[in-house]
Amino acid sequence: MKNRILALDGWRTIASLGVVWIHTWTFCGNPALKLLGVNIFQPLAILGNGVDFFFVISGFCLYLILKDKPITASTYKTFIKNRWLRIGPAFYICATVALFAMTKVFNVENLKLLFYNFSYLNNIIPYNGNANSSITPPFWSLAVEFQFYILLPFMLMASSKIGIKKTLYTLFALGLCMNFIFTADENKYHLVTKVCHFTLGIFAAVIFLEKKVKPQILTQYWGLFLGIIAMFFGRYTMSDAYVHNANNLISLFSKALGPIFLVGGFTLVMLNTITSEKTGKWLANPVLQFYGKISYSVYLWHYFLLSLVLPYLQKISIVASLQPVFLFLMSMLVITPVSYASYYFIERLYLNKKK
Repeated sequence: MKNRILALDGWRTIASLGVVWIHTWTFCGNPALKLLGVNIFQPLAILGNGVDFFFVISGFCLYLILKDKPITASTYKTFIKNRWLRIGPAFYICATVALFAMTKVFNVENLKLLFYNFSYLNNIIPYNGNANSSITPPFWSLAVEFQFYILLPFMLMASSKIGIKKTLYTLFALGLCMNFIFTADENKYHLVTKVCHFTLGIFAAVIFLEKKVKPQILTQYWGLFLGIIAMFFGRYTMSDAYVHNANNLISLFSKALGPIFLVGGFTLVMLNTITSEKTGKWLANPVLQFYGKISYSVYLWHYFLLSLVLPYLQKISIVASLQPVFLFLMSMLVITPVSYASYYFIERLYLNKKK
């Protein structure tokens, strides 16, 4: 699209900084910060699902890119090439820097790791007892993203035969079935459990583009609040505390349906804020817009940079409950300039070429 949807950049900021926050909290051992007896860090854990929100946003944006293009061998090749140019160069540089900075060695094992990550197979290939071979934990999602790129044009080819909504209903049903089948923890890193995420994003794009008057659930604050409630309900039913205390049947339904409520609620919130200026204007402020533009680089670099900043925090005497706050702020002082440089010198080369 020629014009940016400002609310989407706002959500990109929230998703990327949410992932930074959850890893910050984890690095510090998940301490509690209680106010009136309530751990205020606990509800903030939902921001750690920023990766899930990114998948919804990706489905939304990619449908806008491909919706008017006939899917031929040529357009497929161009689409995959452009998607690689958008995410590949910055990812490859970050992965290489992170790997050799952390290991400080150059050997065959490191080259194998780079190959697994560069080929977007790192979420599938186990390594040293881990479920995947990602150089840093966030890289699994890039593999899922690129695997989705490979399949998306074929989904849209099917939609040209039976219609986009029938295609999406079918994909959503398929994704729901796979959520019930692939319930093991390692499957959360695989595309099979993210089909509904991307599908909901595409469905949101279809609704957004429809010319008819939008229902009030997409324009009024009560629709926004309903989406937020669904998000928190989904996040709660996904939590270890809930799943491990439930019987086997309830645990199965929680693992399968919890993510649906989470991303379904986010889809409603996202669609509400991009459809209605009234509910979405707060997302257009300059700070959120700035971080929205560099959100991909923030996501790429944050984990590696957090690991570099953490030893400096540990030298400072800080109350345990406040350590995540200090680590987040200290890390953002490093993450922001590095991410902006990554955006300006790497990402922007492709973005300017597209213009």
